[in-house]
Order: sequence, then structure tokens, then C-alpha cells
Amino acid sequence: MGGPGHLRARWWALSLALGLFAASAVTTTAHTTIEAQTRRGFTAAERASLEAGRLVMRRREERRGALVHFGGTSFQVVDRPIVDVWLALQDPSSYRNLLPQVASVRTVRRVGREATVRLEHSYGLVHATYHLRLRFDPARHDVSFDLDPSLPHDIHSATGFATLSPWPGRDDRTLISWGILAAIDEGIVSAMIRPQIHDWMLRVPATMRAHLHGAGRTQYVADRGGQRPTIR
Repeated sequence: MGGPGHLRARWWALSLALGLFAASAVTTTAHTTIEAQTRRGFTAAERASLEAGRLVMRRREERRGALVHFGGTSFQVVDRPIVDVWLALQDPSSYRNLLPQVASVRTVRRVGREATVRLEHSYGLVHATYHLRLRFDPARHDVSFDLDPSLPHDIHSATGFATLSPWPGRDDRTLISWGILAAIDEGIVSAMIRPQIHDWMLRVPATMRAHLHGAGRTQYVADRGGQRPTIR
């Protein structure tokens, strides 16, 4: 069954991997959530937070069979044109800066608008690796992902998305919409870490904003036609 060291390793592997990309709801469900959000709009408080550059989170948790799925949607405005932010999302090498605790990123293959990327997360002696299948939709400025079933993983099934939208009335600002759900095994360890994982999962847009306002500000500057490819 393993001792305390085994449980601690499993704790961090789940935290690092699931806290970033693990999910178990279909991507179309997540996109439906965003489309509903767009129709009903933000509350006055949410809009004020977004205008001020603060993260807006909407948590979601539900039970499906023996597993609890949790995650939700989160939104963040960055002070960058949509074509610049789209460049960063198209470049898997940028994920080391857009997501926490990424030790390495490698593009395994690319066919058309799909790519498979190997990601490794590391915290101390604990490591978690998996292969994401990414699908890029330039018309929607959307990236959806799930695990590539043909390659090995240290985590459960995964799916999710990031969608970019121009901020109304501001060509120099972009709204990042992020959706994710995750399921991990029930038990005392999962119950202890679920709140922290839940928080990390929904803070991805804030990490993206920090990088795009920092070192990424000069790294990702698109031709104003927005057509320059960056997947390597």
C-alpha cells in the first residue's frame, strides 16, 4: 500500500499534474459553459474585477458515479492584443512560463492544426509526465486539449480549453476564458488536497497574464496580420 513517502509523492504528482491540465469532462461541455457565459454576460462586480485586471473564477463540482469532478471556468483580461496572446497559445514552448511547475515541454508531432506535446512537471523529487493532444482553431482563437491515448501518462484522462476574445472597445486588451474539470480518486488524501488543486486549476489565466505582461511582452509580438506560426 505504501508508506507516508508514497502518499506524499502521490499527493504532489496529483497536485502538479491535475492542478494544471487534468480533466474528465468532454471539451464540448466546457465550451457550452463559455457560450452560456457569453450570452448572459458578467455581473457588474465581475466586470469591474476584469476591467481592473483581476481574476474571476466560477467553481464547479459534481459527482459522477464514484468520482467527484471539480474545476469550472475562470476569466482574466490581459493588456495585449489578441494576436499576441494567440501567438503564445500556439507555441507549446511558452507553456513552461504560462503554467506553474513545468520542468520541460517537447512537441512530439504536429499534423495540420493538431499537435501532441509532452509535458513534465517537477516539484523536488516528484515528477509527473503526460502527452497532451492540442487542437488549434484560429477562427475562434481557441485551443482545446485532451490526453493522447496512444502515449503514456502519469495522470487520469484529461480535457479542457482556453479561448481568447477581444475585450469590448479595446483592441489592446484580450479576455482569456479558461475551462477545466478534474476527477481524482476519492479518499482522505484527495479530500485534503482538493481545495488547493481546485484553486490552482482556475488560476492558469492569472499565470498567463503575469508572463505576457513580463518577459513574454517582447517575446510574443505578432505581425499585425496575425498569421505568423510559432509551433515548433
